[in-house]
Order: sequence, then C-alpha cells, then structure tokens
Amino acid sequence: MAANKMNPQGSLNCIRGSIIIDSHSDLNVTSDYLTVEGIQIIPTDEAAKLISTNTGVVVTQAPFLPVTVTLNLVRSQALANNWYKQIKKNCSIGNVRIVNDSPTRDDISLTNCIITTPGLESLATSQVKLSIEIKGKMNINNDIWSLS
Repeated sequence: MAANKMNPQGSLNCIRGSIIIDSHSDLNVTSDYLTVEGIQIIPTDEAAKLISTNTGVVVTQAPFLPVTVTLNLVRSQALANNWYKQIKKNCSIGNVRIVNDSPTRDDISLTNCIITTPGLESLATSQVKLSIEIKGKMNINNDIWSLS
C-alpha cells in the first residue's frame, strides 16, 4: 500500500492574475477590476496532431495555438468603458501578457490579439460582470524551428 507522500500542493493567489497590454496601458486589467470569475484562457485548437497512415501515425506539431481569453470585468468601473471605447476605435490590440495566479507558472504571451466581442452584460442591477472576449496567437513547439 502506498503512503501519502504529503507533497505540498502550493497555493494560488487571486490577486496575481492580470492582463498587460503592451500598446494600450489604459486597458491593463488587475485583480481589483475583475469579478470572481476572473480570467479564462481557452486554447481553441490542438498543439499536435496524429495523422493516420496505412500502418501507423505521423506526428505533426503546430507552431502556434489560437487562444480565446475571457475577461470578467466589474462593469461599474471606468476600465469597462475603456474597453468599449477601444472597440469603437480599433479592435486590434496587439500583444497581450497574462500574469498567472500561480507563482510557479510562467506568464502567457499572446500576439496579434483582437477584441472579438464587446461583452455580455446584464442590466438587471444584480449582476456586476462584463465579459470581454479577446483572441490571439500563442507560440508553442519552439523546437520545430530548429532545422537540424
């Protein structure tokens, strides 16, 4: 019978999670602008694929992943309106860095980011959330660029 190894499980710091937009500092999001739903990061494709052959499979690795990021903003704060103004001006926001809520995880860098939805919100005064959706590209499988 295996004994419990009592490995420390670490901790998450909800105050750490944030979004930094290089070319639009007025859109930067820190924890005090987020609802409890925070930030969701969803890759929308596979990092690698298996392609069937007659006798096996061939591995093909993607050089990037399309990623959808949902920001759940507190809509009663001025930052939410900054996002609306940016949508009216230009939905392309460039490079985005996501600071993880785990101190052991690296930041996530996305390029070619766009705002894809102006936000789902309820005007029932009982909900504070404004969900803004961003899509961008995350570079992965960097070793495939080595032609050796």
